[in-house]
Amino acid sequence: MTTMWRNSLFALALVAAGAAAGVYTSSTRSAPQPTVATVPTAPPPASAAVAPAGVGTDTSQMYDALAAILEQEVAERQRLELELVDLQATVSRLETALQTAGVSQSGAAARPAQQNPRRTGRSRSGEGLQQRLVEQGLDEERAAYIARRRDELALERMYLQDRAGREGWVNTPRFSQAWLATQDRIALQNELNDEEFDLYLRSTGQANRVTINAVLQTSPAEQAGFQPGDRLVSYDGQQIFSGAQLRAATRSGNAGDVVIVTVERDGQPMQLSIPRGPLGVNLGFAPTD
Repeated sequence: MTTMWRNSLFALALVAAGAAAGVYTSSTRSAPQPTVATVPTAPPPASAAVAPAGVGTDTSQMYDALAAILEQEVAERQRLELELVDLQATVSRLETALQTAGVSQSGAAARPAQQNPRRTGRSRSGEGLQQRLVEQGLDEERAAYIARRRDELALERMYLQDRAGREGWVNTPRFSQAWLATQDRIALQNELNDEEFDLYLRSTGQANRVTINAVLQTSPAEQAGFQPGDRLVSYDGQQIFSGAQLRAATRSGNAGDVVIVTVERDGQPMQLSIPRGPLGVNLGFAPTD
């Protein structure tokens, strides 16, 4: 591995926050305005991340994988910020109720607090994940397999960190490549079919839809009839789960070839024709309803 390759990898990590923009654009995720408290959020990136020029195919694939992970990190941070607002509102309501009922703070603290498994994360691992997958319509055997694989991948990451730390190659391209390969979203997408992967993302609360927040004037998307609020389902027959995946699809094949893009608008599927290449839209990411 050359020093230039390594520097390119670290450089793309710094700019890859823009990967949430999707196809050469910036992205944001719409969220409801909090009513109790305001939590600062990171501003949307000014432009989408682009792989460094001259890199090889393997490096480009690693870049796309890293971009997909960072997109999910952005979405997860926004989700946690909203949960924090929700918790602040709950605390405020409980304090008001305690004051009204005349219950002392010490008395309330003496009682063991009931934990919401969704907030503690226990419902998202082991049997909790398996049950959620079954509730989403997946059969028991496949649900058990996915839950087991998720735990196996977590264990692989632990062993990877331990080995790399012992042998002294943590901050190296070798570690980065191995680490990316053990990420749930990357590994499971390669192992599951589209329906199973979609159910996995839904069951774990991860973003599984790319939404169009804005359409740039005079862009191919505007000419093709895309509208803000459209949810992008597939591009040229390939189901799309992230902006990085969409970007990879738009730059594959021959530029300018007409492809079919399926979107969901007002709950109804629509097919639009557009030349292969940048769409000219600002993207957001959200779980399905």
